Order: sequence, then structure tokens, then C-alpha cells
Amino acid sequence: MVSLGNAVARIHQVLCEFALVGLRSGLSYTQMSAWTAIPEDGLAQQVEDYHRLMTT
Repeated sequence: MVSLGNAVARIHQVLCEFALVGLRSGLSYTQMSAWTAIPEDGLAQQVEDYHRLMTT
């Protein structure tokens, strides 16, 4: 179970980092939402939470 939890955490981290790079490259949450199949609002909230966590 621990390895499954680690895998989920890493996937979430990669997704958030992908979204942050996408935003800096000019992609919108709408475009990234279509690619990841995550609702736009949910993706934006996850990325903002991750960014806040990593910068504090």
C-alpha cells in the first residue's frame, strides 16, 4: 500500500508541475483540462494549492 500511495503522490506532483509549466508556456487551464481529463476548476485548484505549498 505504501508504494501505491507514493505512486499517487508522484503522479499528482507531476501533474501539478506539468500544469505550472503549461501556464508559463501560455496554455490555459481549459487546454490542459482537455488533455488531462480533469475538470478545469479542479485542475486550477490543485495547481494553486500545490504552488502555495511549494512556495511557502
